[in-house]
Amino acid sequence: MFKIEEKKGQFYLIAAVVISSLIIGISIAGNTSLKTKNTDFYDLAEEIRIESKKTIDAATSSGFQSNEIILLMENFTNNYIKKSFNRTDLYFIFGDSNNITLSGYQKEAKLVEIESGNEINTTSPGRFSISIDPQLQNLNLTIDQKPFSFEIMPGQNFYFVLIQTKNNEEYIEIG
Repeated sequence: MFKIEEKKGQFYLIAAVVISSLIIGISIAGNTSLKTKNTDFYDLAEEIRIESKKTIDAATSSGFQSNEIILLMENFTNNYIKKSFNRTDLYFIFGDSNNITLSGYQKEAKLVEIESGNEINTTSPGRFSISIDPQLQNLNLTIDQKPFSFEIMPGQNFYFVLIQTKNNEEYIEIG
């Protein structure tokens, strides 16, 4: 009789462990976040980082003049604007210490201010391109009151800001 009671106790102990495990497992699964990372957006930013560096390196090593590099970078930025049309706001800054171009695309009208000794504003949705003669070593870009600062280095410069709003969350990538 002693052995039967021991087995009943073991059965209840195992049943308690199984039920406890199920309850803990369900509560952990219920508290797991379903937030997903915006991988397409970050992949686009990484691709622009890599391809812009390769493009500028190839142009400078081939002896392109400054105006030829500007045309090349305008084509480069236009390709990315077409590629991500109507999904991401893109802002590209490129050029040298004598001539900087701000080129981009925004889905909706946003106040875009660029200041480097002189100030230029745009609020137009769609594509835009603005050339400036930088007077300072730093270029300040403000997009809907969000400030970004870039240093104008000797030689060719290339910077970008990508902004995407998805599911009421804003993603920003700078390069």
